[in-house]
Amino acid sequence: MGLGELSILLSFGPIPSLGAYYVLTRSISPVAFVVPLATGLLTVNILMMHDLIFYEPYKQAGKRSLAVVLGVQRTQAAVTAFAAVAYIIIESSVLVGWLPPTGLLCFAALPLFLLSRRGGAPGQPPPVVFGTRTMRTFLHSVTFTLLLAAGLFLA
Repeated sequence: MGLGELSILLSFGPIPSLGAYYVLTRSISPVAFVVPLATGLLTVNILMMHDLIFYEPYKQAGKRSLAVVLGVQRTQAAVTAFAAVAYIIIESSVLVGWLPPTGLLCFAALPLFLLSRRGGAPGQPPPVVFGTRTMRTFLHSVTFTLLLAAGLFLA
């Protein structure tokens, strides 16, 4: 039904963070839910780009992943929107004081996101193009997360 991405968003974002936050502080905070949404969204981006590699076979088989439901163009627009929201979450979290300014170090990954939107040489079949974009999307997500963690560590 195109809802598996929601479980990935929660499983790779707020759920482990809320659990770790609770174990360490014995309390719950909106910070532990909101900030990890950024990394969860970037994980969803990897999944959606991966689904584009197999878009035609998935569509023919009746698979209803979000990428198949949205179609190729809207999936790519959603990937861009989700990345933008991830950056907005971090920027907003710094502005309201939830994160230190060094949390903005993750913005150094932005060129990798821009590179991830390109991929594959002209004339290559969609699976090759989307395979290249999927790997670049993965590299962006990992770099963003590591830079965010480094920024928080440096604070």
